[in-house]
Amino acid sequence: MDLQLNQKVVILSGATGGIGSAMARRFLEEQCRVSLIGRSEKKLRILKDSLDTQFDKKKILLNVADCDDAVSTAAAIEKTVDEWSKVDVVIANVGNGQSESQALPSKESFSETLRVNLRGAETVARATAGELIKSKGNLIIISSIAGLKAIGAPTDYSVAKAALIMLAKQLSNKLAPSVRVNCIAPGNIFFRGGRWDELSISDPLMVDDLLKKKVPLKRFGTPEDIANAAAFLSSDKAKFITGVCLAVDGGQCSMG
Repeated sequence: MDLQLNQKVVILSGATGGIGSAMARRFLEEQCRVSLIGRSEKKLRILKDSLDTQFDKKKILLNVADCDDAVSTAAAIEKTVDEWSKVDVVIANVGNGQSESQALPSKESFSETLRVNLRGAETVARATAGELIKSKGNLIIISSIAGLKAIGAPTDYSVAKAALIMLAKQLSNKLAPSVRVNCIAPGNIFFRGGRWDELSISDPLMVDDLLKKKVPLKRFGTPEDIANAAAFLSSDKAKFITGVCLAVDGGQCSMG
């Protein structure tokens, strides 16, 4: 399917992780120009070196920025607009799952988890909304199925991910009709060096049991599954879709 994304300008935060790097590749495959945002210059350079072997170097822009910091995020957006004159697609892919296991995590953990997972997406949305209105573009916020259903994930992480889903829904209503805003909620996504890679080594029986009992498709998802969903939602093939949260989870949220 031709998604007709050729020459679209994509801003991708959280670019160096497993899902982020897969999205970078997917949009470059669609002939987009991709502005990569990450906190680590070293990781960004490694990613770009890898992408440069497959794609046009002129279509890749690096930005070292912390998406929780309004100043560095705004600078990354300004750099992108200076280079390519517009912004068509923004992917707010920030956060992590580190937390505490007790039912109600400490105040410090709760605050930090909200900051990392919610404030980062909020900062990206604030910094890019004006450009997206100009281009009649779209924003995609990456959340988690932990924000849709109680699946045993840490409380503060789940609350933060639920807040991201509502952020996307609110923005989809209030930025319409100029900007489409959607959310993607990944399920159990496997990539080397990720959480499920570690658990598959440390507790393979638990992982096998979870996939068999909790996931109807009985397997992990891949970063490419999320990237394909993001590319579709960013395209005119999805031009009447806004305000949705798409669970890409092998059916896990459909289980009772």
